Amino acid sequence: MIKTAHQRASGDTVAPRRDLQRLVGYQLRRVGSLVVKELSRILSVVGLAPGQFSILMLIDEHISCFQMDLARLANVDRSTLVPMIERLVRLKFIKRSQSDDDGRAFHLQVTPRGRKAIEQVMPDLRAFEETITDAMSAREKSALLQSLHRVEEALLRRQSTE
Repeated sequence: MIKTAHQRASGDTVAPRRDLQRLVGYQLRRVGSLVVKELSRILSVVGLAPGQFSILMLIDEHISCFQMDLARLANVDRSTLVPMIERLVRLKFIKRSQSDDDGRAFHLQVTPRGRKAIEQVMPDLRAFEETITDAMSAREKSALLQSLHRVEEALLRRQSTE
């Protein structure tokens, strides 16, 4: 049996309480790691990482969005976003064009090639989503999504005050 630091110091031989399994952040990290691993496998077919695919999807959902708006939508800083956009442009998954109103602003649009990449992986992504939620009722899935949105909002509020 492995002893915790407290047990080693006190000489206790009681089984560990499994404190880590009671921590929401720890469980989110473990599940997140598994999700990213599977998403990476699925998305490798089109040559994208999960973050890059998320950016592609956001551009597709927000037709002709500005690059600066995308950073806010994706909750990533510009230094992270710019290389992702550059990669999507190189792959010809998105088109970037300068705004007529502001030469410093760029519109982003998904190209037909980018849309084809999305359509290629969506069946596997939907199947993976079903795998994740298979053991949940519709009500449980809805509650989980609501809870995750609240967690995200709380973390974003915390970051904005730091």
